[in-house]
Amino acid sequence: MDLETKKHGFATRSEFIRNLLRKYFTEEVKFEEFEPVSLGHIKMELARTDKYSEDFIESVVKGLSKASPNSFN
Repeated sequence: MDLETKKHGFATRSEFIRNLLRKYFTEEVKFEEFEPVSLGHIKMELARTDKYSEDFIESVVKGLSKASPNSFN
């Protein structure tokens, strides 16, 4: 969130969030419903890009496996 806040020129996270809420309520931004995906699918998609090493992909999957169990199916 800090990276996005700075990237879009906001001084604080609060300003960034207020801007998102303004856009949401004026229908400029639509939020999509979260749909969980499997860790295997995430791993496959990362590998398909040919941008990441196998070690990096494994570390991402390992980290994600520690996240909320409701995030992945």
